[in-house]
Amino acid sequence: MKIFYSGYWKTEDVDSQHPIEADHSTTIDIFWNLDDEGSFLGVKVNEEMVFQVINNKNSWYAEILNTNTKEIQYSNLDHEKIEKLLDGVFRNEKTGDVSKELKIVWQKGSL
Repeated sequence: MKIFYSGYWKTEDVDSQHPIEADHSTTIDIFWNLDDEGSFLGVKVNEEMVFQVINNKNSWYAEILNTNTKEIQYSNLDHEKIEKLLDGVFRNEKTGDVSKELKIVWQKGSL
């Protein structure tokens, strides 16, 4: 999948306009090493959906963005739930199904 990120200490940042191809293990490694507040990771799930997480120091702000409609779903989650959502994304599972299993309540909004 295509990913972009900021704040990963091993490499330079990757801009959302120029995402790179990454496998599941690379993406999880990047996620686990985003230690600084404000660091983030984005995964292009498909042409219209992006899953993004931002380090909020004590929690993670997670967002599912529909780039066509500009609608978002967002929630503050812990590390474990973000990792399970990323696992589901890489298994091509619907985020709604994984969210129900994890009992995640998403807020809805738009850009």
